[in-house]
Amino acid sequence: MTGPTRSATTATDGPAPLEISVPLGISVEQFSTIMAALSGLYKEVGSSLGVQAVEGLKLSKHRDGSLVLECDPLLADGFDTASVDRVSETLLKGLEDLAAGTRPDLFTGTALKHARRLADGSPDAAAAVVISVRGRSISCGEAIWSATQRFVDHRSASWGSVEGYLQMISLRGAAKFNLYELLTDLRIECRFTEDLLDEARTSLGHRVVVSGQIHKRGDDFHYVTAERIHRRPPSEGLPGFADIRGILADK
Repeated sequence: MTGPTRSATTATDGPAPLEISVPLGISVEQFSTIMAALSGLYKEVGSSLGVQAVEGLKLSKHRDGSLVLECDPLLADGFDTASVDRVSETLLKGLEDLAAGTRPDLFTGTALKHARRLADGSPDAAAAVVISVRGRSISCGEAIWSATQRFVDHRSASWGSVEGYLQMISLRGAAKFNLYELLTDLRIECRFTEDLLDEARTSLGHRVVVSGQIHKRGDDFHYVTAERIHRRPPSEGLPGFADIRGILADK
């Protein structure tokens, strides 16, 4: 018995392929970066749309005498053609929105970074990567680079809470500790004042909820200004199903 295979559809029996036109004179390293960015962007947009079959892009052919390359979706078996077609259309529409200075709704922070890499080093139309779907094209030039740079670097702060495991307290410079987020294990720097030092020390290595000003750069955590540290009970001390049934007996 053979294992599962991957398939790339053609323009005649599957989703519309993407075409990418790369400028003359780019290095092999630049070309590799561009193709990795396009494939990453395609996969990220597919994930935002809930199209799990998309695993990236695969070069299928090129136009003779040019640097226009056709890319087919790299898909798991059993894909839905109509759903995958939406990925290409959404990707193109997102790039058009960025060129107009608007952040696309379905472009995550990761998608924005991929789009910025597509436009990196393309200050004018003559040196820009061009993406096409069904004859509709968008030039990934300076307008897209500027928009993605602005959205990726946008800084914001709001009051909220993050939960994770408190590790590595440092008093060099500003007092801070690392919080490793519960679900993703993402490291978040938490800055604190002297009145929280004892609480931080006793919570070292434990699961905590840190409340305060959450500072972000784009969609990513930059740091948290901690105002409160609440140490969570160990897992064996958390209420079980029977306890919850008792608490909610009248609900």
